[in-house]
Amino acid sequence: MAPSAVLFDLDDTLIDRSKSLARFAAVLSGAYDHQFAMVDTRALYAIIRSADGGGYQPRERVAEDLARLLPWRNAPTPRQLATFWDTHFPLCSQPTSELVETLTWLRARGLKTGIVTNGRVASQGRKISLLGLDELVDSVVISEAVGIKKPDQRIFAIALGQLNVPPAEAWFVGDHPANDVLGAAAARLTPVWFRRDTTWPDGYPPPRLSITGLHEIIALLSAAMGNDGPTPAAS
Repeated sequence: MAPSAVLFDLDDTLIDRSKSLARFAAVLSGAYDHQFAMVDTRALYAIIRSADGGGYQPRERVAEDLARLLPWRNAPTPRQLATFWDTHFPLCSQPTSELVETLTWLRARGLKTGIVTNGRVASQGRKISLLGLDELVDSVVISEAVGIKKPDQRIFAIALGQLNVPPAEAWFVGDHPANDVLGAAAARLTPVWFRRDTTWPDGYPPPRLSITGLHEIIALLSAAMGNDGPTPAAS
């Protein structure tokens, strides 16, 4: 069935987290270069990416790891690094390739769009505002604001309620197998897996639809709407 709405995860879906972390590594290096025993931005990036854990590590744990693992001559405290992260990381957000073009294409065809993201309002809201996503989507649901996290079915229901769209008429695009794909499927949306570097977990049937680049959603939708276009990808 052709959808009337497409919802998206934020980090590692609409935002390229790897590029964002690389930008943050450069900002951290510039701010603390006098406190590092050595400065190699690529090495800093590797440590930061490992500490970040794909965005699923608590920021306090990330700050502790950065204080412990980076090549400091004079290390700041984990609390100082947590504050630096809160202040600067959202501002380092980098869009996924063809983000604006894809969301513009959806809106031009009358499809409603939205974001459903886990995280804190202060951080996620700044990312959304920085990239102008609040002007490109019709709904934003952040877990802290509603007190529910993906993969809980209720957070998807809140987003659909804001759009006045039933689950059967909505797709959800995200990178995380459990939070995004299985969560959306449980809420009766059609999931589209954004295959980044994640391996599909054993024991669960893979989703029927998948993409490796955001713009590929256009091909999937063109096929679903009966338009001429490339054959949609399937897992």
